[in-house]
Amino acid sequence: MDSTASKLVLLLAARGGVDRTELEALLRDETKLLRSRLPEGGRVAAFLRLEEDPFDAAPTRIRAFEGTLELRCDAGDALASAVDGFAARVADRVHTDLSAALSGVDDTVVPCEQTPFRFQYVMRRRRDKSHAEYLDHYVKIHAEFGRITPGIEGYVQFHVDPEAARAAAAAAGLGGWSADSISELHLGSVQGFLDEIARWSRNGEAQADEENFVDRMNSVMFTSEELT
Repeated sequence: MDSTASKLVLLLAARGGVDRTELEALLRDETKLLRSRLPEGGRVAAFLRLEEDPFDAAPTRIRAFEGTLELRCDAGDALASAVDGFAARVADRVHTDLSAALSGVDDTVVPCEQTPFRFQYVMRRRRDKSHAEYLDHYVKIHAEFGRITPGIEGYVQFHVDPEAARAAAAAAGLGGWSADSISELHLGSVQGFLDEIARWSRNGEAQADEENFVDRMNSVMFTSEELT
């Protein structure tokens, strides 16, 4: 994990009728193209939502995302340039107005090597919290629950920079940009994670703490597999 480079996350809402094979092909093609448009040392990773996502039934007002593209490089302004025109290439397979571009930096709480699966929780703040107040609670209090969550290999807080995200979404041609963070749990086994969480005595406490700063009904969680 690299906590120093800037990061841009493209969250893709696939159109109905686009099957997993087609979406995977899109993600692989875009990975190659976007990598070629980043400066030397830039990196791109792609993730495909699990076909049987165990978090599919989680209550929320917004839909999950079927595909994720994650771009990193040391020069943050190069990220928005790399995704310029993205929507025009994918609009026949992706709802660009329902997809999002989130730009910011990682705070690696529990470092780990690359794992095959990733739980992603795209989080939005409550009305009574500013973005700065939200991040303060997220970093100083809620991170401790992530640190002790069983069944994970690593835990990263992705802190969104709202202005950078707005600029990246405009460059990419995507409609969303205003989430406040993504909690990323890096998993070796999805079922192992679920089994551990089911037995974890502090799971309810962690969820109760979210109520203090997260608009949970307008946040969304899902699980994806990294394409290699």
